[in-house]
Amino acid sequence: MAIITLCSASGSPGVSTTALGLALTWPRPVILVEADPSGSQAILSGYYRGSKEPAPGQKSIPGLLELSVEARQGRLQEQLPLMLMDEPKTNAKLLLGTASHVQNVVLTRLWDDLLLELQSLTAKTGQDVIVDAGRLGLEGSPAPFVRRSDVTLLLTRSTVRDFVGARSWAHSLIEGSAVGRYVGVVVVGPGRPYGVREASLAMGVRAGSDLTKMPILGGVDWAPRHAASLSDGEAFPKAWWQFWKQAGSQRDFDRSGFMRSIRALGEAARTQVQRIEEEMGAPSASDLAQWEGTR
Repeated sequence: MAIITLCSASGSPGVSTTALGLALTWPRPVILVEADPSGSQAILSGYYRGSKEPAPGQKSIPGLLELSVEARQGRLQEQLPLMLMDEPKTNAKLLLGTASHVQNVVLTRLWDDLLLELQSLTAKTGQDVIVDAGRLGLEGSPAPFVRRSDVTLLLTRSTVRDFVGARSWAHSLIEGSAVGRYVGVVVVGPGRPYGVREASLAMGVRAGSDLTKMPILGGVDWAPRHAASLSDGEAFPKAWWQFWKQAGSQRDFDRSGFMRSIRALGEAARTQVQRIEEEMGAPSASDLAQWEGTR
């Protein structure tokens, strides 16, 4: 179906948390690729709090680093499905990132081949792919995904400083994006202090005498305690009146404004994907066969 990449211009606006939230609530099969060049392994160390154990016979849980070794041996297509980790009770499979930013340097040669493989996989199986590309401009950054995904989303917080940082990358994203792709902004914490309207005004990109505005796809609610349940595996927050409880419930968490904003963002992204498919036309079986033959 589609590849959707999330990234940021500076700081930590919540790219990894938002990408994970989208994957866990996605209504159809989806692969989450942890391609953040910072190499923090946010899913294992944060969401799972280091509690995830390797499968019997494995020294560690495989991910992008191991996949890059297989790709150099010409086994990317064969090994990719084996590197995916199921997330129970969801439609998501996870492709884990590296544990160190130093390791991401060796992934530079993997990104183009992995993008082609995932594009082929989405076209043949109907799965979607969400990519956590982390902060832009770092060594080992998954630039091909940022430039050639169906949807590329630039996350920013709602301060003037963050708007300025995001705008500095907006022109590059618009200019470097392939034809028929959507590039937009997601505001994390709208109203703290500025909202989506102010973000839209701030995202004006001048090209010669023309002013192009980078569209605002949506916003993610500012809810640090709820976000920490995804980013750090913290217990679900409880309401102020639930003083007798140790923690909140999964049901209350799913109904929270934070998770509603995540689901709304996912719906907006899927709407853009549908629009692109209608405008560009889905590839035919013969197109896919010809594409496979040229790889």
